[in-house]
Amino acid sequence: MLGKIAARRITVAILLSSISVVPAVAEPGAVQFSKAVIDPAIPKENQKVKGGTICLFSAPPLNFGDNQRSVSFERYERLFANTMQRRKIDVVPISSKMFEDGADKRSADYLVAVTLRPEHVDVCDSIKGFKGKISIAVDWQIYDRKQHRVAATTTTRGVGQVDKFNDNGLFMMLSRAFEAATNALVDEGTFEPFFRKTIAADEAAS
Repeated sequence: MLGKIAARRITVAILLSSISVVPAVAEPGAVQFSKAVIDPAIPKENQKVKGGTICLFSAPPLNFGDNQRSVSFERYERLFANTMQRRKIDVVPISSKMFEDGADKRSADYLVAVTLRPEHVDVCDSIKGFKGKISIAVDWQIYDRKQHRVAATTTTRGVGQVDKFNDNGLFMMLSRAFEAATNALVDEGTFEPFFRKTIAADEAAS
């Protein structure tokens, strides 16, 4: 009798231990951008900054700030949402028009936060603005709102280039670099289990 009870206990223990080690399967859902932080630390030797309209003179390195801090959320949120929509991934945009009719008022299943890290700068500064290119690394986190935990992390990179002087050249370079890094996020696949694909109306009708 005692032997049978012991055997049952062992069987139950094995079943419980088997259940506990089975990893949770990610359920695809809607994503939403939640936070952007910049880590401004970049070696001076990674910055090549020239000055003048013919980019002949050496200029001081760009100042991205002294400490890690939050950055323009709206700009990066818009870039993220637009890229996700183009890649047909279900995204809940945060818009200044969110109270208007037709705005997406859903709660996202996953929240995405990023840390931006400038890595290489090759620009020219003149009275006409900036041109050149900036390379950044983006550290991504995706937060599962149901599980209350960070479900995955990854890092992608992007390059933003502006060929002609522009007063907003620096912002354009950073925006294009972030957009490239966002596309790289979709392509490299770490977050793919969490992304729910959407179907365009023309595809659904075909």
